Amino acid sequence: MELKTVRTPRAPVRYFEGGSGEPLVFLHGAGGVTAEDGFLNALAAKYHVYAPLLPGYGDSEECEDVRDMLDFTLHTADVVEALGLKDPILVGHSMGGMIAAEMAAIAPHDVSRLVLICPAGLWSDDYP
Repeated sequence: MELKTVRTPRAPVRYFEGGSGEPLVFLHGAGGVTAEDGFLNALAAKYHVYAPLLPGYGDSEECEDVRDMLDFTLHTADVVEALGLKDPILVGHSMGGMIAAEMAAIAPHDVSRLVLICPAGLWSDDYP
C-alpha cells in the first residue's frame, strides 16, 4: 500500500492506495488503519483499494469543519469525488461502516456495492 494525498474542499486527505481491479473504497473504524493491515492487503489482491484516513487519524490533518456524522459523510463523499472514482464498491468497518451506510443513503446511485462490517449503526438525531 502506498500512502498518498488528495486535496478536497475541506482539507488535504492522506489515503492508502494499492492493488488493481475494480475500485473499492475502504473506510476504517475508530481504530484507524495502516499500510500493513492484513485485511486491506487481502482486498488489494482483487481490487484497486483506496483507504482514506479520516481527519486526525495517522498523519492526516484535523479538520475543524468535520465534527458530526453528516460532516464525515459529506467529507468522505468529497474524497471519493476528488479521487475521480465513479460508483466504487464501498466497504466500511465499525465507524467507517456508519459513514458508508450514510453515504449510500444520501447518494445510492453513487455506490456500486455496499459492504458493512460490524457497522456502528445509522445516525439518528433522536438517539446520537
